[in-house]
Amino acid sequence: MERSGARLPDREPATPNRFHVVSRYAEAAAVLKNAAVFSSALGLVSADGTAPLLSELDRPEHERIRRPMLTALNRRIVDRTAPTITAACRAIVDRLPAPSRVDLVSEAVVPALHHAIAVLVGVPGGEYERVFGWAAELSSHPFPGNGASDDARTQLDTYLLDLVRRTEPDGDTAVSAFKAAGRNEHPSLADSEIVVQMRSLIMSGYGATIDLLSILLYQLIVTPMLWRAVRADPALLDPVLEETLRFEAPATLLNRRCRADTMLGSERLHAGDVTLVAVGLANRDPAIHHDPDRFDPTRPRPELHLSFGAGPHTCPGVPLVRLLVKALVLPFLTRFD
Repeated sequence: MERSGARLPDREPATPNRFHVVSRYAEAAAVLKNAAVFSSALGLVSADGTAPLLSELDRPEHERIRRPMLTALNRRIVDRTAPTITAACRAIVDRLPAPSRVDLVSEAVVPALHHAIAVLVGVPGGEYERVFGWAAELSSHPFPGNGASDDARTQLDTYLLDLVRRTEPDGDTAVSAFKAAGRNEHPSLADSEIVVQMRSLIMSGYGATIDLLSILLYQLIVTPMLWRAVRADPALLDPVLEETLRFEAPATLLNRRCRADTMLGSERLHAGDVTLVAVGLANRDPAIHHDPDRFDPTRPRPELHLSFGAGPHTCPGVPLVRLLVKALVLPFLTRFD
């Protein structure tokens, strides 16, 4: 499958307002990996007064919260929840009518993702509907000032605060891992900080992760030979996932601000300059991938992409994403011809 891709010029001069767009893979990776020079804290203040998200922090605050977040989403906890998530995904696929026209996003992708997140956070089954109802309202109106959205944020945060307070630190959920952090080598987090990170995890059930799962299923559906190949050898799903991430980055733009004057490629950047990393373009850099506008899971090293970020801000939810892809996609391959 081919798709036309716009290319930015080889040179990326600074505009008068000192705003830079980085579209080549090498420079984009350099920006994301060098948190000492390129700050993620853009000086944005949450209008609702809550703590900033992990992606908006620099050291030492970023490290203080990221360490327990990595523990909360590490492979051990994800593996412990894997049987429940896998069984739920198979049940969702088994309920789909066949043969029939069906909206796979609303009938399969969204329910599977919500179930996985709820299990990981520790939301009881009977409370899924209202929790993700609040999240849906927040997703539709993400900025404060909308009455329904503000009410949904308040209710969701109140619910999560109660969940945090009644969760024991010895469990197998992300909240348990956060609470246990203070007993281990990590500094303890305030309950309100855990609430913000759990809200962020729940909100990941909308947008980027849904896009990734939907695009991956689409590529398999429109390429029958690929569908049959992965069904015959499930290990091929790994390069298909990597190529999907490269070909259609779920998050296409990342912001950074220069802490000090620096060189990036042939361009001089100054302290205070804003740098916009164009992940989607960097993933299709012809210097890295031959024929980059073609979807090709057999290409050498499809994992060379920046869709999960890079450096200290690499997405901590990667183990969960990989589990969910396998838990949802493999039942599709065996159920439908």
